[in-house]
Amino acid sequence: SLAGRTAILKLLPFSIGEINSFPEEYDTDDYLFRGFYPAIYANDLDPVRTYSYYFETYIEKDLRQLIRIKDLSLFTKFIRLCAGRIGSILNQSQIANETGVSVNTIDSWLSILEASFIIFRLPPWF
Repeated sequence: SLAGRTAILKLLPFSIGEINSFPEEYDTDDYLFRGFYPAIYANDLDPVRTYSYYFETYIEKDLRQLIRIKDLSLFTKFIRLCAGRIGSILNQSQIANETGVSVNTIDSWLSILEASFIIFRLPPWF
């Protein structure tokens, strides 16, 4: 057991302030396209390829350890549907209907994405 001998650190992606310390001009569209993971900036990686590999690794390795998903294609569809709703109010019932799973499953999957820092849910600002 490692009880009392470990520390858990939550390392989030770079903030814009941290990225601005790199010798690049500030370009909002580029930052949104490239994302905020340090390796992309430190190693000048292609974001499309890097995120594709990251996604595959997350689905195939990490996710299989967290939960049992009967149909990975449904989970992949769920993630893509969520990605298409960035900046919108999330309607879990609509995503459940589009993926063919229950609202409880969608809620569980969202919780897993939050716990693994893939998504961050923001409360609506009315």
